[in-house]
Amino acid sequence: MTVKRILLGMLLLGGTTATARAQFSPGQAYPTPPPASMAQAFPSGPRPLSSGTGLTGTPPPLLGSAPNALEAQPTTTLTTVPSGTMNAAACGPGGNCCGPVGGNGPITYELFTRTGPSLIVGGGPDLSGATRFGWMVEGGGRSLFMNPTNDAAWTAELSLMYAYNGGGDRVLDVFARQPKNPTTGQLIGPDQIQPFTLRGVTRAGLNYTIGRDWFLNGPGFLGYEQAWNTRFGVDVGGNYGTIRVDLVPVADVNNYFRRYSVTNGVQFAAHWNAETPVGAWIVFAGVRAQYGFHHSNVIPPLSGNFQDLNLLFTAGIRF
Repeated sequence: MTVKRILLGMLLLGGTTATARAQFSPGQAYPTPPPASMAQAFPSGPRPLSSGTGLTGTPPPLLGSAPNALEAQPTTTLTTVPSGTMNAAACGPGGNCCGPVGGNGPITYELFTRTGPSLIVGGGPDLSGATRFGWMVEGGGRSLFMNPTNDAAWTAELSLMYAYNGGGDRVLDVFARQPKNPTTGQLIGPDQIQPFTLRGVTRAGLNYTIGRDWFLNGPGFLGYEQAWNTRFGVDVGGNYGTIRVDLVPVADVNNYFRRYSVTNGVQFAAHWNAETPVGAWIVFAGVRAQYGFHHSNVIPPLSGNFQDLNLLFTAGIRF
């Protein structure tokens, strides 16, 4: 019984296969119109999107399928800003779009060098009265914190300085070390006061100041300054450094020895500059008058305090 069922199933399967081959032979196109079953599977014309995509309706036409397909799309309108104007709301305080901005206005920087005569004019009757005409060089940088109108700025400055003043013929009674014992290497005795003349005074140190600048011919910020401008400023600060004196013994004028000390003090200054924009920089030059009070202990037991007056010529760039 089982064998008969298997043979009957094989005959039915073979008949179905033969029918399918008779209707669609290899290489033969489907008849037109297609069978009803195929027409139901692939209907002509647009068909709705499959469920679950979240989209309904007919899919959008391909690019170029309609003459005015691109014209129907929304466009973005660009606003043209007139030449020479800036959007203060977008650029921030002071209208500075290209650099750092402080609490009220933009921040700019400058590098400078200064040089000129330096005189030790007072502060102590000993050191100030024993020096002559000298010369100072200085270099450093400043930060300018501009106001919103760009015609004034608070300033902060750091610089390094070097100055030398020649000595005179005045005799100074200064402590001097005694020679060493060649056997033990110890000093023969305590320091003794001996007469010396001053050969020269050398100073080097760090200056730091804060101040205020005013631009006298319009805005001074880079990009706003268009022609020659002038600027006046004042500042106050301090310094910290070293001082060295070269002393010549009265009894042995062919020899000298050096004494060192730390120096610190305060200084006040005023300056005037003329400037003009050159490419991406502002170039400036001017003069500066500087007065300082300084403390040292370089010629004990005499007073090493002094005051100096410096008249400096300045040149630099701002960016």
